[in-house]
Amino acid sequence: MLGYCLATLFTQAHFTADASDYVESIVSYDRGQYYEFWEFGHILWRPIGWFLMMVLRPVLLSLSGGDLKVGTALLLTAIAWLAGLISVVALAAIVSRFCSRKLIVSITVLTFILSHGVLNFAQAGTSYIISLCFMLLALYVLLKPEGERLTTRHGLAAGVLLALMICFWLPFIFIIPAVLIAPLAVSGLEMKKVKTLFVALIVAGVLTAIVYLVVVAGPVGVRSHQRLPRVDATNHR
Repeated sequence: MLGYCLATLFTQAHFTADASDYVESIVSYDRGQYYEFWEFGHILWRPIGWFLMMVLRPVLLSLSGGDLKVGTALLLTAIAWLAGLISVVALAAIVSRFCSRKLIVSITVLTFILSHGVLNFAQAGTSYIISLCFMLLALYVLLKPEGERLTTRHGLAAGVLLALMICFWLPFIFIIPAVLIAPLAVSGLEMKKVKTLFVALIVAGVLTAIVYLVVVAGPVGVRSHQRLPRVDATNHR
């Protein structure tokens, strides 16, 4: 944790991707406008950011000198930074389960901290590091030390975490097979474990589908359309 705090204290993001668009979208939505608020790839990022901005508005305005855009940017950056910190702790806990040498654990985690993907996006105000955080938490739930068994409860918890991972950055859906294979790779194939992993997969799929369907049918307002009558082109020559 100290290494992460120092690394982010003395560095800054050099590539913020679409962070400014997220801020603009959230502030526009707050003003009754629509600027890609329900964006397909980050379906929960802007709504969560908007909700927290509403709750913390007085604090954000105070910190930003009354500029809501600056305050929202600070908020998104703080969320990403916190997600990075949780990711570091989760990785340390996971590696510690399979390696008793603290030096190796420390080197592994410090290397993770200093990687571009973590050090940059933990300070960029984007949702990529948040999806990474949920992925590591899911692995923490599923990767049990020797002698500890996976239960259905673990499968349910991992499924919720994986669904959140996808809803903050959709392409993380391609990581799910690796996450579910990991427990089998480190401790062998067991039927009970496979069932738990199948529960995680089903829960992740169902929750993700529910989120997208609710957004599509609700605020986005997609509806089935009435089929138009066929027009005979010969009558309009």
